[in-house]
Amino acid sequence: MSGVIKQENDWSCVACCVASITDTTLNDFYDYCGHDGSDKVEGPLYTKHGQEIPAHPDGRRGFSIMEVIHYLVDRGFLPFFPAEYPIAMDYDALVFVKSKKHIGGSHALIWRAEKRNHPDRGLWCPINGKVNLVEMVSHGRLLYWMPVNKMEKLEGRI
Repeated sequence: MSGVIKQENDWSCVACCVASITDTTLNDFYDYCGHDGSDKVEGPLYTKHGQEIPAHPDGRRGFSIMEVIHYLVDRGFLPFFPAEYPIAMDYDALVFVKSKKHIGGSHALIWRAEKRNHPDRGLWCPINGKVNLVEMVSHGRLLYWMPVNKMEKLEGRI
């Protein structure tokens, strides 16, 4: 992962994190999903493929976890099953935390699994830059931790 794409609006944190992990662009992710997450939806839920999906807290469509997983797998990345605590910290991860801005909402971050003393190792937010992992966990903001890695890097480890 070369860098963290800067978030430009309230609903693109997931897109920024996924594009950053895969070293692709926001437009690559938007083209794959067929939308940019900005569509307004009616009510707190909408239905896609028979599944009720919560809308972004400000009524935006946002992105479903299935769109994220399909995009990752199609690009050769293996997402692990999400946990409610940090696991497999030697892999990059998509991290979901409770939003400070939208009550009941979540915000996507990236865990960068660089070598221990590397300055880029740690938790990164597409808005604010580096974030304190211990603070996130101790304040109860951590929702899900989903390790993700390039499949070729896993050969011989499975």
